[in-house]
Amino acid sequence: MDNYIIEKFGEVLGYDNSAQLCLRLFCTVSLVPEQYHMQCTKEGLTELFSLLSKKGFVVTPKSNEAEPYNASKYEITDKRHWLAVINSMFNNENVIKESSRVYFDSKLAA
Repeated sequence: MDNYIIEKFGEVLGYDNSAQLCLRLFCTVSLVPEQYHMQCTKEGLTELFSLLSKKGFVVTPKSNEAEPYNASKYEITDKRHWLAVINSMFNNENVIKESSRVYFDSKLAA
C-alpha cells in the first residue's frame, strides 16, 4: 500500500497532511482499492505510516506540529507515533480537519 500512497500523493507529504491521511484511511476505506482494505486498521496503518516515514515520504514535523495528535514524544518512524495519531481522534473531536477530508477524497478518487 505504501507504493499506492506515494503514487497518489507524490514523493513527499507534509506531516499534518500525513497525519490527516492516516486518520482518513482509518475512518473509511471506500476510496482505496479493495486489496488495501485490510491494511486500514490501527495495526496496518501504524506499520504503513512508519514505513512511509522511513522512506522519507512523511516530512518531519515542526516543533509543535505533532502535539494536537499527542504524538510528539515518539519519532515519526516509530509505530507508536502513528498509534497516538489514530487514538487522538477519540480524545479530541477537533483533530480531524474537514478541508483535509475533501483534499484526500479527491486525490484518492483520481
